Amino acid sequence: MDLKQLLNETLPKEITFSEREQQLVRERVRKKHSLKAMNLVPLVALLFIGVIGYALFVSFNDSAASPFVYHEEIIVPDTYQSALHWSVYVPETHELIFAKEDGAYSYAIDEKLTEKIANFAGPGAQHSYVANDKWLVWGDFENEDYTLNILNRSNKELAVIPSINPIELTLENNTLFYTNFYTNDHNHYMMDLTIQIPALLHTNEKMDTRGAYQNHRAVILNSFEDTSTLFVYDTLSGKLIQKQSNIPYSSVYNMHVVNDRVYFDFATEEGRLELGYMDIQTGAFQMIETPEYSFSAVHDNYLALSVTDSWGEDTDDVELFRIENNIAVPYSDFPKVKDRLVTPQFSLDGTLQMVEENYSDGGPTIHLIKP
Repeated sequence: MDLKQLLNETLPKEITFSEREQQLVRERVRKKHSLKAMNLVPLVALLFIGVIGYALFVSFNDSAASPFVYHEEIIVPDTYQSALHWSVYVPETHELIFAKEDGAYSYAIDEKLTEKIANFAGPGAQHSYVANDKWLVWGDFENEDYTLNILNRSNKELAVIPSINPIELTLENNTLFYTNFYTNDHNHYMMDLTIQIPALLHTNEKMDTRGAYQNHRAVILNSFEDTSTLFVYDTLSGKLIQKQSNIPYSSVYNMHVVNDRVYFDFATEEGRLELGYMDIQTGAFQMIETPEYSFSAVHDNYLALSVTDSWGEDTDDVELFRIENNIAVPYSDFPKVKDRLVTPQFSLDGTLQMVEENYSDGGPTIHLIKP
């Protein structure tokens, strides 16, 4: 049998040699050509084992060198970048939910299919929505009234609750957290979407308020002039578990609830952001050493920052860090992309979602990365 044919038939199809490597193998085998055919079988077997071992070694090295579990690039056809900035990645169904002025859409990533799943009455609804695999919830304005709209994605039933102007919507499983900015009602509410009855969580006596929610912890910040007070509730019991007024900065740009911490983007008097957190159990605050940035997202010990450069926020780019000893330690460079990455956010399963400002190759690209 021809040696080249023997190699091709013996080795697995997924293992390939360069022409030079194949030639070296053939030369070595020719030197043993005087051996009997029965002695050739162990030789090929040893060669096969060696190649398998080499392939596994290379494969292990390649996987060990990769800092991410996976990286996926998605271009949603006929969709502007503005609709993708705060799109929602749903890991359970591997889809993207995004909103335009006329309604909400689902993009099935594997099938590359776009489907309209809800109509909006007003264009402002595209900036006030949340979604997961079970629900789509948004605030709208119709017939001279604000409404809270709840779409059950399984049975397509739509519930419209009047006299609610929801802001800071957060959705986790079947639980909705929101602030109602309707007339004189600026309070914070929880809602079990299976029964759709608002439950008052916190009465807000001041106009300037914000909230964040995750894993049965609701964090509410009330600010008035130069003072701020932070409230942390256990939403299962409705009990207040932490109240703090000694906040490092009176101006808070953003909040994240992550495990037993509340992370803040504090705005300094100089106009830059600084990252810190409060331990929910002790109430103690701690600042984190970071580069200058314009936006943050946190999941477990991972920190994604839109890092600014000398040109300012218009040229910032997303970088990934790990929080170690209250220092943002660079985690890894992202795979090479042509344009800058913006609007980082983590899904509940830890997938980091970013938008690449790509205007030449089919449109803006969404990157999904699992560290």
